[in-house]
This record gives sequence, C-alpha cells and structure tokens, in this order.
Amino acid sequence: MKAKKKAELTLLPSKSLMNLGLTKQEALTYQLLINEGALSAASVSKKLDIMRNASYRLLKKLEDYGLITILETSPTTFQARPPKVAIEYFLQNKTKDLETYAAQSIVSLVNKDKAPETRIDIISSKSEMFSLYASFAKEAKNQILIISIGEDVSDETKLANRDALARKVIIRFIPQLHDKSNKNILEAWKKMGLQIRYFKDSGYHLVIFDQNRAILMASNPQKPSERNGVVIYSNSIVKALINHFEIIWEKGIPF
Repeated sequence: MKAKKKAELTLLPSKSLMNLGLTKQEALTYQLLINEGALSAASVSKKLDIMRNASYRLLKKLEDYGLITILETSPTTFQARPPKVAIEYFLQNKTKDLETYAAQSIVSLVNKDKAPETRIDIISSKSEMFSLYASFAKEAKNQILIISIGEDVSDETKLANRDALARKVIIRFIPQLHDKSNKNILEAWKKMGLQIRYFKDSGYHLVIFDQNRAILMASNPQKPSERNGVVIYSNSIVKALINHFEIIWEKGIPF
C-alpha cells in the first residue's frame, strides 16, 4: 500500500504543464517519460493504468506538440525531449498554429462567395488595434472577451471599458503575464469590474465582441510593440474563437 501511494505521488500532474494547455493525462505522460526515460506504449499504459489505445493517442499528441520523440527500437519506444527545449518548441508551435489558422481563414473566405456579414480586414499596428478596440467596445451589448499579455493600454481603451461596464457589458480578461511588472495594472482592471483569470501563454492577442466581431493579432518576438493581424466579421469564425476562449478560461487561475 505504501509503495502504491509513493508511486502515485510521483505522478501528480504538473500545474505548470497544465497551465501551458496540456491535459492532465498529457502532463502525466510527459512527466513519466522525464522520470523514467524511454518507454514503450505498453509500459506507459501499465504505469498510468490506462488502455493501450489511450496511451498511443497520448503519445501521438505529445509527439505532435514536439515534447517527445519516437525511437526506432523494437518495440517502439518514446522519449521525452529536455523540458527547456520541448516547452519552447511547444510555445512556438502554438503561435504558428494560430497564425496559420488566421491565414487559412482569410484564404477560405476570400475564395468563397461571402455572406454579407462576413469580412476580413488586415491591421498592422498596435495603435490601430487599440483604436478599433475602443470603437467596437462602445458598440458592445453583451460581452467582451480578451486574451492578451496584460499590458497598459491607451486612455481611450480604458474609457471604453468603463463605459461598457456601466452598460452592464461583461468583460472577461485572460492575461498571459502576471508578475511585478503588471500587478498594479491587473489590480486596477479588477477594481474597475473586469473578471480576470491568469493563464500563461505567449505570441497572440485575441479580443471578441459579442458574437460577431473579433480582433486576432500576433506579436513580433523581435519587436513586441509591433503587431500584425486581422479583424474578423463572421459569426461562424467568431463562434469558434469564443469556444477557444472558454477552454482557456476554464484552465485559468482566478486573479
């Protein structure tokens, strides 16, 4: 019994890994490979007490994320990549996936007969994003959903948020950074009335207004002040982005 409890304790999922977006089982599998070295799918299945098919699915996911590699052994074994290399690669891929999704959305919409309410506009600066935000926030009726770094914003944006809250518009905010550099900013937003949950991420900024408009932007890692992205006017795409936001919100840590 003691031995069993000890084994279970070593397999508690890392909250840090789950904060990055991994599921509990994915985090456990990656930690298992870090702790014990290369293992076969059968060994992973046995040690985590899951079905063989489930272990294959988990390992395939982790390989897709770039967190593990497949070794050409008999039987095939799976090895964890070093955490520093693996997690940096994982975050880079998340940013690339988001940029690819935005580009594919633009292409697919341009090449189809667009419904009257569907439009994609390109924006290429931080100031343009803040200006659009203030304009859209003034027209919001139900909710504004935000995923961003948690930086200071323009006075126009602050006033737009204040006025939206006064109209009973719900504003939910997921900052990707929470440390001394922006603690006062987040506290001010919370005092104003924003609902805030922290979730560590990087590379993109998303704002959704009600059910039909969204701003999606990516930062330039070399020049964080520069941003490129799209303004999306499409019920179907915005609905998908709302689903993405809700998934992150559920994983976020209340501020």
